[in-house]
Amino acid sequence: MAGTYDVPLQQAVPIGEVQVIGIAPNHYFNIDFYVDWSSFVVALDSPVITDIMLEATDSEQALAELAYLEERWPALKFTDKATIIEQSKEMTFQRWSLFVGVFVILIAATCLGALQTLLHSIYAKRGDYAIQRLIGLSPNGLMKLILTQVLSFVLYGLTVGTLLGILLTRMLGFIDEGSPMVYDSFTLGITSLVFLVATLVVFTLQGYWISRKKLANEIVDM
Repeated sequence: MAGTYDVPLQQAVPIGEVQVIGIAPNHYFNIDFYVDWSSFVVALDSPVITDIMLEATDSEQALAELAYLEERWPALKFTDKATIIEQSKEMTFQRWSLFVGVFVILIAATCLGALQTLLHSIYAKRGDYAIQRLIGLSPNGLMKLILTQVLSFVLYGLTVGTLLGILLTRMLGFIDEGSPMVYDSFTLGITSLVFLVATLVVFTLQGYWISRKKLANEIVDM
């Protein structure tokens, strides 16, 4: 028995019997069920036809036979299942590529901003480093001190950021429990490793530059 929901009555009202003749193996375009043209359901809903699916043993021959309809009504668009699937894959790839590109730009901008902030912070402590050199800290020891401070900050940020990201992702997963949750540990590890290597290279150069400056000039600039 089929029915529809009557808003004024606030209840389901039967409209007739529907005979189920089979179950489709696949669902296309989120269609719940298919009905025959002669069914009362079609007349009841007053549907607007946007897509018509035809089964044919030879798709190319069927498209050739329907070509005259496209010439008569240019708004009609005929295609086969293989072409639709290929176009869907291309569209998915384009959207995914756009998402990845934007995501990479955001990560790169964040890393550059963090490095720039750390560079300014280390440069602002030149007076403190000069005092430590006065009390016996060697140039290599100063480089190790700078790298220790920077790496401690970066590792703390990566650890806290990763934990918060996993926690928030898990919370979002509770909203849609039907979808499986997968963490891309490889991409996360590669991103963290690249950021750590960039930090080591940048601040090794900055530490070498600060530690090799003349101590007398550093004291004058304090």
